[in-house]
Amino acid sequence: MGDVVDLSFISGLVQGLDREMRLLRLQVDNLANTVPPRLAVIEQSFHELTSEVARGFGQMQQQFSRQEQRLNALDAGLAKLGVDLAESTERIMASLTTLLIAFQADRLRS
Repeated sequence: MGDVVDLSFISGLVQGLDREMRLLRLQVDNLANTVPPRLAVIEQSFHELTSEVARGFGQMQQQFSRQEQRLNALDAGLAKLGVDLAESTERIMASLTTLLIAFQADRLRS
């Protein structure tokens, strides 16, 4: 007889929990229905905007990376031109010096 009482007590508790769960579900449904539709639209717009900004940021990072590579290549090219120009200037100065010496030597002979 004690087992029957315990089972009926437990059954009553389970039924009470079931009622509370249905009430809670009803309250959640009512709460979901009271959210203004405009809020859902605003939330969707916000998510779309953040994803668009994230895509744009990724594209900008790629563009900056490409520009940085181009600038590095340009810097290397300009450095090479600077070295070539310095070497060219030295060769011109050496040639002019040689010509000047030859001119002065020719003049002294005359």
